[in-house]
Amino acid sequence: MLEGHSLYPQLRQWSINLAVLSPQRGQSTARSVLATSTYRGLLATATFGFGFYPVAEAPRRALLPPPIYFFAVTAREVPRTPRLRREFAGTPVIVRAPLTFAGLVLAALLLSSCGTGGLSPIFPTPVSPNGQDIYNLYIGISVVAIIVFLGVEASILWVVLKYRRSRQPVGYVPPQIHGHNGLEIAWTLAPLVIVLVIVGFSFAELQRDFQPINNPDMTIVVSAHQFGWEYRYPMDGIVVHQEGTLARNVTPFVVPTNTLIKLQFDSTDVIHSWWVPAITGKTDAVPGYDNFSWMKIDQPGTWRGECAELCGAGHSTMQIIVQAMSQSDFDQWVQQQAAAQQPSASPSASPS
Repeated sequence: MLEGHSLYPQLRQWSINLAVLSPQRGQSTARSVLATSTYRGLLATATFGFGFYPVAEAPRRALLPPPIYFFAVTAREVPRTPRLRREFAGTPVIVRAPLTFAGLVLAALLLSSCGTGGLSPIFPTPVSPNGQDIYNLYIGISVVAIIVFLGVEASILWVVLKYRRSRQPVGYVPPQIHGHNGLEIAWTLAPLVIVLVIVGFSFAELQRDFQPINNPDMTIVVSAHQFGWEYRYPMDGIVVHQEGTLARNVTPFVVPTNTLIKLQFDSTDVIHSWWVPAITGKTDAVPGYDNFSWMKIDQPGTWRGECAELCGAGHSTMQIIVQAMSQSDFDQWVQQQAAAQQPSASPSASPS
């Protein structure tokens, strides 16, 4: 608001005079009072106007805050008197909306790069063949989506710039394409074909990588509960308990590298979803029903995931850590787990 500024009365009178001297197309200059001025980027009117820039009949203060597009107005015209032009030149251009948007984008990028326990917004490098298949599908869909987005935005900008009112004569009507059968068929069939192609590739991926596999080297049962995971290995009754917590890293789910592992999912209470993006897609763990997935990690390392299904108050604590190691290291780990789960020998009874 410029009401407290020393230039306010002069700017207000200048904007009223300019509105009277420069009426909208089709209006007569005989009108002594204009209710609205034109969208010409008048900074002075934008500071105390609302709606369609009320000028002569506007109240001193707007009852509601101005719309967001007022904050992006730039000064395209300046007062024509030399003195006001010199003083008006020092008035800052209002660019609050673009700066706010840029600041929010920057803040989102900075937060996404922090180690806050969430997943990275960038798809991680796949380490299992099914993860690689999902990654390829993701990239393919993204390329199509970007092409469609750029095409739509380019079309909108072309129409806005080519047919904007300031460059057209009075009463100009843009070319009308309503009833153009060729265009209507094209923009109906093109999205349909794109969607059907995406559906086809997605369904093929589901059939290829989310079905029970044959001849696995190992089968591990993944059982979910509120709020954690249990991994039951086929050898010697080894079970890894991965209880949910945000205070520290959870116990890792250990697997050998270059081993085809069948994963069988179930749940003891509500629906959960096991998701480690670098390994495989989301697989639901459903009470009373078995779902299946698989993995074959090709390198040692540690990868993180989390429950991808809202399952209660502790949902955010259901971390997943998968640790892959060589077969020899895995065999040694199995021996350690088996020894830890064996009860200690009880002392012999003393002779009576």
